[in-house]
Amino acid sequence: MRKLILAPLIIGLSLILSACSSNNQEVKISSTDTQVMIFWGNGCPHCENVKKYTSDNKISEKIKIDWFDVWTDQSSKKTMEDTLKKCPNIDTTKGVGVPLAYFLKDNVCLIGDQPINEKLSSMLQ
Repeated sequence: MRKLILAPLIIGLSLILSACSSNNQEVKISSTDTQVMIFWGNGCPHCENVKKYTSDNKISEKIKIDWFDVWTDQSSKKTMEDTLKKCPNIDTTKGVGVPLAYFLKDNVCLIGDQPINEKLSSMLQ
């Protein structure tokens, strides 16, 4: 009887310990030539401004951007949470909104359509 109780307890502890040790995961980038990761939400008007700006100016033809819909995709949300650990300039104590962009080369995070669009524009010069 003791063995039946101990087995699930040991398995449960193992799962908890492995979950705790996984907090140091690397940020998953879709491709090695990615320059910008943009986190957005379907229906977010500021996110749509960034998408329209990149489309109108054909930025995706010149800069490799990975898009992550954090409102509908849990793995994208996890990627954003992991990425935010690399962004000391972003105060996450009250939550973080979208759009949020992470510029890999500069190790810079920006929130909001205007700052993101300005940074994308400066990368083309």
